[in-house]
Amino acid sequence: HHKKSLSGKNIVISASGNLEYKPFFDNVADSFSWVKNGQLSEFQYAPIVKNGPKMSVVCHNSSKVDVFLSFCAFKETDPRFYTLIMLKRILDYGMNSRLYSKICSNLALAYDIEVRVESYIDNGVLDIIASASPSKIERLINEIQKEIIQLCNDGIEDEEFIFAKKRNLYDIEFSKDNLGFLTYWYGCNSLYYTPCDIDE
Repeated sequence: HHKKSLSGKNIVISASGNLEYKPFFDNVADSFSWVKNGQLSEFQYAPIVKNGPKMSVVCHNSSKVDVFLSFCAFKETDPRFYTLIMLKRILDYGMNSRLYSKICSNLALAYDIEVRVESYIDNGVLDIIASASPSKIERLINEIQKEIIQLCNDGIEDEEFIFAKKRNLYDIEFSKDNLGFLTYWYGCNSLYYTPCDIDE
């Protein structure tokens, strides 16, 4: 696998910061001089997940239990991807968000709860992650499901949606000062397509 994939045509090198192009390029060329040009690897899409819930339990001697509720989601090139980002913001934008307020503050069912979105070129996943004591797990999962069902049935208020949009815009502005994020954004996306500007 390494011989086939680790080649010049399958590598993107990205850097952000106060750099001079020529010295940086020369250093990279010298450091990677041992890498052969090779062939561009063919991209293989992940297999389609069959319908129906799946459950996996991993035993551990910890005093708490970590719960992941994972939902198949959109790939990052799907036009609906940004709707997914807004859904993440509505469910989880801090201690005043829907999930944290209900699950942690009001019902005291979990130590912490968060929502993550992982999207790639072929598919994505939305994770709702919570940590709780073993005795509260069943009710914890039920209450999370109730909140999701309520959101689907009732929708959201305009004020809540506007607030979520503002929080998302703030994060985008902050990311412009994060060199690690900028390097990741342009570098990783360049593996598959020409990335759009962060402002877009």
